[in-house]
Amino acid sequence: MSKLNLVMNTFSGRYLGERSNKNIGHENINFFMPSNTDGFYLLWFNCDGVFPVQYRAHDGEINLLMVTNFANEKDKFRVLAFAKNCHLIPGVTIPSQKPESKNARHTAFLSKFGNAQYGHETLENIFLDNTYQGNPDGDNTLATFYTSPDNISVPDDPNLTIQIRDVDGADIKQNMANEKMRMYIKDDDSFDALIKSINWIPFDREHNILPGFNPNSNDFKENETFFTATRNEKDELSLSNIIAYCLSNSSELFRNFVNILVGANYNGNAEYNIQREDKHVDLTIMLNDRTIIIENKIDSTIVEKGYETKEALIEKTLRAFKDYKPSDKIPKRQNKRVEYNEKLALYNEIKSKINDLVDAHDGPFCQLSKYYIQSRVDAFLKDREDIPINYFFLVPNYTKSKFDTDKNNYLIGKPYSNNYKMITYEDLYNIFSGVQNFPYRDDVLKEFELLKSDVDNADQNRQIYTFLKKAGL
Repeated sequence: MSKLNLVMNTFSGRYLGERSNKNIGHENINFFMPSNTDGFYLLWFNCDGVFPVQYRAHDGEINLLMVTNFANEKDKFRVLAFAKNCHLIPGVTIPSQKPESKNARHTAFLSKFGNAQYGHETLENIFLDNTYQGNPDGDNTLATFYTSPDNISVPDDPNLTIQIRDVDGADIKQNMANEKMRMYIKDDDSFDALIKSINWIPFDREHNILPGFNPNSNDFKENETFFTATRNEKDELSLSNIIAYCLSNSSELFRNFVNILVGANYNGNAEYNIQREDKHVDLTIMLNDRTIIIENKIDSTIVEKGYETKEALIEKTLRAFKDYKPSDKIPKRQNKRVEYNEKLALYNEIKSKINDLVDAHDGPFCQLSKYYIQSRVDAFLKDREDIPINYFFLVPNYTKSKFDTDKNNYLIGKPYSNNYKMITYEDLYNIFSGVQNFPYRDDVLKEFELLKSDVDNADQNRQIYTFLKKAGL
């Protein structure tokens, strides 16, 4: 008997991105037990019938591994669940997006499990309002497989991640198709070894649930804030702006922030200046006796193309000081020429300092290399070379494992990155929550709560919450 091993990337894709229409993904059913199905667990994998020809009438063993994107790392996935010994619902793999094919797939499902319910609603009614590009899209195949609840389980570690990529050492050496978000495994032996290496928690027969997926919408309800209302949660620009705004409007918050962050004894009386996006640095705070630089990285990285080589880094850093470059046209008037020569001499000194700092390392360089070098040039230009600079790298808790740090939590691996100390949104939450008088406190703290989570599951929870609410649970 043949075997079919599959991987499905859940809670992602452009279809779910049509959030103004409140679309919910059919994969929600993979995590909850239906009724009126003769005790079978329903699983969605495929709505458009795209199966290889040899599998369209498959009657052998089917195993489905469900994963979801991890912290915007395109080859890293968090393992959600595993269903083994699944059976294909006959007739749901008729390919084509033609209306008659869609109707045939839909009819095939209804003939097998037309009475399937979740909570107080039929499966068909739950997805009735879904649209795709403005057109009704609720009647596509509502489930692809079915199995016994005894065959579905979750990993005992909810933070377990695997690598799926066509490189040596990957857990699954195969690239995930971005558009289809599903995969047919080529190497069954390595897939079986991966499944065996994971400790699985089986379906809970006593409570009739898949562990971690209680059928209670309140367990998945998100904290509504102006960030979620404007769909700016996890947006670096918005978060950096609100941090700067709060610090500027609460002397107590600013004092605590500085003292806790850098271990200083700032009494709150000295003048300070908070700059946003100064030469693309997220936050620059200037006090009389120190400068604080904070780079905020939520779902991005410090490694971008165009920073790697010495030549590229010199060019990018010089671009930040383009206003200091004199015109190529030398003035004829003597007094203007004196000004021109002074400006040219200063610009040449800037170039020399940049070159020296770049030449001190072999690379490959990164964004933090540039920000460190330009901060040293800025210090020279502002006559603050003797004033210490504290560098911080702010990240959500769920992404901190992406970056290598030493025992003191300083970044390692790139030139000058060791000047940056990693701090998390949990650190920020602890500072902000200890102060009562700053603007939009509740919204800010709720946003920080999302970012201090060890798991990036906001999109997943939003989908499940909507699904359960529609089911009346």
